[in-house]
Amino acid sequence: MGQVLEAEYFESPDGQKFVAAVIGYYSRDHVLSFADLGLDGITAPPVGQLPEPRGDLWIEIACDPREVSAEWVDAVSADAPMPVVRTALSHNSSEATQQLIRIGLAFVLLVGIPTAKAFGTELGKDIYAGVSKWLKKLLAAPSDHRSQLICIESHQQNCQVSFLIRGSNVATSYAAHDGIAQAAAQAARIINVLAQRGMPATQLVYEFDTESLKWYPSYAALDSNRLITSSPMLIALAADTPAGLSLGLARKDMGKSI
Repeated sequence: MGQVLEAEYFESPDGQKFVAAVIGYYSRDHVLSFADLGLDGITAPPVGQLPEPRGDLWIEIACDPREVSAEWVDAVSADAPMPVVRTALSHNSSEATQQLIRIGLAFVLLVGIPTAKAFGTELGKDIYAGVSKWLKKLLAAPSDHRSQLICIESHQQNCQVSFLIRGSNVATSYAAHDGIAQAAAQAARIINVLAQRGMPATQLVYEFDTESLKWYPSYAALDSNRLITSSPMLIALAADTPAGLSLGLARKDMGKSI
């Protein structure tokens, strides 16, 4: 697992187009763990009153149209509680091993699913409830995706936060939905603690464990280019992850030899 340091687009005299990139990989010797930093058991206070949602919020659905049909996107967008922006991705893979679907939402809306106790107005209450209902329906939407990976993305304190749900089991999806508010609240606290320690995070990824039915932080990338993981095996195992899907690994896969 690493980062793209430099990338450049080229076109040959005969019209062939390609991109060359220099990728830097994280060294295991400089990887921290959430346990090392005392963040593995961090808790967040219960969600209290939430702010009134802004009127210009929207939902983004991003996927590769070669992997996810327009009809499926139409169906899940039909009753969205706010405008939906569609983004076409291109994974440039000859054979897709996973169908990646990215859902972009404002962070405050995730924290409000579905545990908030108070809202500024009835309109605010309706927006939070509408997003919660819509997301739950989307996660359980019927599909013919062989290996679905839903990535719910947002931003908090200049940090990209992602919540990964693998597979399309309805019971698992409902459990992930019911726990995402607490996971988002915990993520906000981790981001804040790291910032206070002078270690601001630029990316934080959560995974939903299908065995324990709980959310856990998979890894975080820091502004200093260091990495925090749940297990050092994440670095080695990431080498087997399909291109463009370096988004973390399931807890049950961590610790296995390769």
